[in-house]
Amino acid sequence: MNGKLASIFLSMALLASGQSASAYVLVTDVDDTIKVTHVRDVVDRTIRFLTEPKSFAGMELLYKRMLSSQPHPEFAVVSGAPRAVRVSLQWFLSAFGFPAPTYLRMREIFEDTALFKINAISNLFRFNERDGAVVVMVGDDTEQDPFVYDNISKNYYIEPTVYIRRVSNRGIGAGAQYFDSAADIAVLEFLAGRLEPQDVYDVYKSVLNEAELSRLFVPGEYCPGEQSPRLSATVSRTFLEPAMIKGLIDIEDHLRRVCRGTAEWFRLQSEISTPRPLRSVE
Repeated sequence: MNGKLASIFLSMALLASGQSASAYVLVTDVDDTIKVTHVRDVVDRTIRFLTEPKSFAGMELLYKRMLSSQPHPEFAVVSGAPRAVRVSLQWFLSAFGFPAPTYLRMREIFEDTALFKINAISNLFRFNERDGAVVVMVGDDTEQDPFVYDNISKNYYIEPTVYIRRVSNRGIGAGAQYFDSAADIAVLEFLAGRLEPQDVYDVYKSVLNEAELSRLFVPGEYCPGEQSPRLSATVSRTFLEPAMIKGLIDIEDHLRRVCRGTAEWFRLQSEISTPRPLRSVE
């Protein structure tokens, strides 16, 4: 029996037993979602592509735990980057320890990003072996991920859990959850019953122990301040251990301290670089 026939018979057997062939699907964007890219700044984006890339702290560990905790997981990477840089993207995923994608799609260079993503993700849900699967989608608010994920949800009658990294802070509509770090997603996935407490604490540690501050936020974009929204203020604490709540607050405080320090550094650099008027000599 060839591989294709074997796959068909396996899918039929799983469906007959009431088990989904893909019981869990994790869909992720790349730029400014798991990779610090600065999509909205063409110059900075180019410099970052040509120099050493960076992943956001904790995201690789989070994805590993999310996928390893589920039966029949599928990891779909749908990037708005052009296919010409496919090798670079594959290197990035491997170098930073992300799971190997089971589905990787990138757009043609002149293709509309939103339309490409809708078509690419739609292909995941056109076959009934994914009926009833848990679907988690992760993106950011710099381009059109919220719109794309909402379109998929409405057209394929699925109810995905959607997490959107706050980068531009321009609003994401109903049905999606903003996040500032991998820790936010870890807590929410724990409450959904898809992660263990130790998974959450390990992600906490990964974020808190990150020495490169540039792996916490996109430079020049949104950075949480004292009045910025906190997950700890809105999440249901009924099923959270006190240590888990404290850990989340510690991370939120840490991120705000980093942002204060970064803002002060930029202010000082601006003062240094601003030419001062010459004083007249009498």
